[in-house]
Amino acid sequence: ISRIAIRFAIVTAAVWLIIIVAGGFAFASLKYTLLPDFSIPLIVVDATISGDTDARTTEARLTIPLERVLAPAGSTLMRSTTKPGRTSIALSFDVGGTLEARRAGVDALLAHGPIPAGASIKATSIDINAVPVATYAESSDDEVKLLVDAGILFRDAVPAFKAVSGVLRADLIGADKSTAVRLNGQRAIMIRIVKKGGANTLDVAAAVDIVAARVRTLLGVPIEIAATQAPYIREASHATTDALGIAMALSVLVVFPFLRDVRATFISAIA
Repeated sequence: ISRIAIRFAIVTAAVWLIIIVAGGFAFASLKYTLLPDFSIPLIVVDATISGDTDARTTEARLTIPLERVLAPAGSTLMRSTTKPGRTSIALSFDVGGTLEARRAGVDALLAHGPIPAGASIKATSIDINAVPVATYAESSDDEVKLLVDAGILFRDAVPAFKAVSGVLRADLIGADKSTAVRLNGQRAIMIRIVKKGGANTLDVAAAVDIVAARVRTLLGVPIEIAATQAPYIREASHATTDALGIAMALSVLVVFPFLRDVRATFISAIA
């Protein structure tokens, strides 16, 4: 192989140039996230029915018929929990299947299957790769002012965060009496940004930071970052590239004193 490579040096150089360019594009297109994407399709079907006063009756009227309807979905595990008047059925599928395809199959079964009369059914897809990338908050000792003024403005800001590419949802937390949130000892209102499974965490974090700055300017809300994955991921990725640079430097420092050959040292550094 080496004899052929030397004989056709131009071809060899062209091949390696193509590999270098392809490697550059591959490196530039890498997605950055805290944990690798791992696809485990999980769908939860919640259903309610009126008139039942005990779980056994609901199980017979609602849970078991729904399990029969959902059986052709091909789930590896079907778990159900029944309470009076309502049931929750979790469907787990093989690793690697797409969540969208599994959800479409479940929706089709629910649309055409014999559903118990009077039942209200909702299917929800669970994406384990959809994780919070940033949480913004405003805190204050004046609870009434925080709930009234900031709560209204935060609701106005939620659609802007949802519109960011790669954002799955923006959850408003603590803006009503049902949920109480505290930050550094003060009552707070938060917007938690959850990214889509395949989205680049650093890109999403940078985009929502721009939206947060716009919210501060246009709405006058002193919204501050409360939590984010971006700095840790950015430092980890920089540490990787720093290690590559250190490896090149060490190869030069180690090889050159022994070989005393600039060309051989350059080759080992590039390798």
